[in-house]
Amino acid sequence: MRTTLLATACLILSAPGFAGAQDCPSPPENDSIDFGAPITLELVTDEETFGFETEIADEPAEHARGMMFRTEMDPGSAMLFLFETDSVHRFWMRNTCLPLDILYVRNDGVIIGIAHEAQPLSEILLPSPGPVRAVLELSGGEAERRGIAAGDRVVHEALSE
Repeated sequence: MRTTLLATACLILSAPGFAGAQDCPSPPENDSIDFGAPITLELVTDEETFGFETEIADEPAEHARGMMFRTEMDPGSAMLFLFETDSVHRFWMRNTCLPLDILYVRNDGVIIGIAHEAQPLSEILLPSPGPVRAVLELSGGEAERRGIAAGDRVVHEALSE
């Protein structure tokens, strides 16, 4: 019985996408991405406006790296992925060591969906619920803590009103 329980626990803890059993991977050697200096981005709800210190990912290499390999994220920080065209975008958490809230943003800045607390190190695809121009990643649980929901708005010069 004890052996069976131990084997079952090992299977669960080694399952793909289970962050508790895996160390955060390291980025490949000589592979640095510079997102530039963060900007202050506003997120507007019916109740309040929040400012986030935001890194911008607007190049393919930056899109591919995103928040991968990071072990910390300040609750007041974010990463904004900007795309040239509206499309359904699919995100995953491969090599991402922190839970994230993934906010899907139309070209007018309106949030159309949120993947709450996406599971670290998971390869499950998290598609936008429709065509979007941008994706904003926040620390996991931050959207719920601040009352951010679909219909709220992200303010950035690349997102017109």
